[in-house]
Amino acid sequence: MVQVWKGKVTEAEKTGDAVEIKRANGMLVLYDSLQLAHKCILNSFYGYVMRKGYLISCKLFNITFKSYS
Repeated sequence: MVQVWKGKVTEAEKTGDAVEIKRANGMLVLYDSLQLAHKCILNSFYGYVMRKGYLISCKLFNITFKSYS
């Protein structure tokens, strides 16, 4: 979605519509923030799962993670 809104910002800048530029920039910031938050959550989960000696069963996806380090 970030790429989509980057394109819409570019289109709005070409037309010169100030309202559309502001809206597109707002949506770009929103989706960029959501993408960063998602990345942080996944990295934290991965770090927790891969800690030495932990065995975690993820019942939601029916997957078992185990660290063999």
